[in-house]
Amino acid sequence: MTASRSLPTLMVASLVALAGSIVLAQSQPAKPSGQGDGFKFRTGVELINVTATVTDATGRFVSGLKQEDFVVYEDDVRQEVTHFSAERVPVSLGLVIDTSGSMAGEKWEHATEALDRFLLDLLVEQDEVFLYRFSNDPILVEDWTIDRARLSHAMQRLVPRGGTAMYDALAEAVPLADTGHNRKKAVVVISDGNDTNSRTSVPEPTKSSWRSTSPRLWRNAYPRKSSGGRTPASTAST
Repeated sequence: MTASRSLPTLMVASLVALAGSIVLAQSQPAKPSGQGDGFKFRTGVELINVTATVTDATGRFVSGLKQEDFVVYEDDVRQEVTHFSAERVPVSLGLVIDTSGSMAGEKWEHATEALDRFLLDLLVEQDEVFLYRFSNDPILVEDWTIDRARLSHAMQRLVPRGGTAMYDALAEAVPLADTGHNRKKAVVVISDGNDTNSRTSVPEPTKSSWRSTSPRLWRNAYPRKSSGGRTPASTAST
């Protein structure tokens, strides 16, 4: 496969999807000082807002954490955690769905049903979402919107066919997700297989760095049927 462009590596703070904790760590306060007849004022940061999301070895969210479960260091010096909140915060979410021919039939029905429940039942008013589809090429179906019904109707109009240009879709979706208005950002990819049609090359270091990109990437994989029947879909971070 001939590469015509490369997927950018975004090595910044990890910002993830639907759940998280806010930790405020205290540093040394600023103090005004006077010298002679003049007056000098020094300013500094008293509280730093740290957003954290905890996942287990399989990429699933860990809930029920408390303030004492977190330790914050600055320049190898432990900082006091003065405030803690585990409330749900708004998210800017990119949905990237595989509409290649291999998704047709039962897998497509399950995907659309799950996304409908997700859009209409789990998102809150402040969440914003965009929708990408990809088969032979990536197509932006809906730009940033808070209109859940509009996204649901757009999903119903999609028809699976063609190849799988997953990397091309990510090359466009990740930068768009980074423009979201909310502090927490994520891209969710729904696919049943590997890339077969992209012009974008993805070096191995880029693939391995996806866990620490901003926004965070999550992939929902639909495995093939086994001899014992349909295997439930599994979710993992990529």
